[in-house]
Amino acid sequence: MQVSDLTPGKYFAFEGKYPIWGTEADIRIKMEEDQEKLKAILPQIEEELRWLDTHKDTIVDHLVEQQGMLGLAEDWASSAEPAEDETQECYLMENGAKVFLPITKEDFAASLRYVSVTVYAEENISLELFLGCEPDYFAGHSIGMKIGADHTLQGGDLWG
Repeated sequence: MQVSDLTPGKYFAFEGKYPIWGTEADIRIKMEEDQEKLKAILPQIEEELRWLDTHKDTIVDHLVEQQGMLGLAEDWASSAEPAEDETQECYLMENGAKVFLPITKEDFAASLRYVSVTVYAEENISLELFLGCEPDYFAGHSIGMKIGADHTLQGGDLWG
């Protein structure tokens, strides 16, 4: 990512895209609108985004083990319309995707994608993540969580 790749945003100082987990995530940077300061901290921002890309297992473990997201995904999925033509317990999500129960940790991890990442570039850099699932276990809701400057994972709740 280069400064030239970022544009001034409507709600954030700068916005752009960055590949994380194989998809282009929306990146939003909350800081003063200062091109020189952005140039100075961009290597740190990129380092944090690379950390996100290489630590999917850490994030999934937090969501499943600490936040109970796998059970919640099963609860939400089982409230959808049952698929009558399957021998295994199966439900049809709003977009027509089939979800078989139980949902494995691997299935849950494979479903996750970044909707957006907000970078708070203050004294230290911290991140706010919005994660979606495909299939959409949570009927349009995102999983929101924060990552502190020292990579501490916080939250992992449904937002929106």
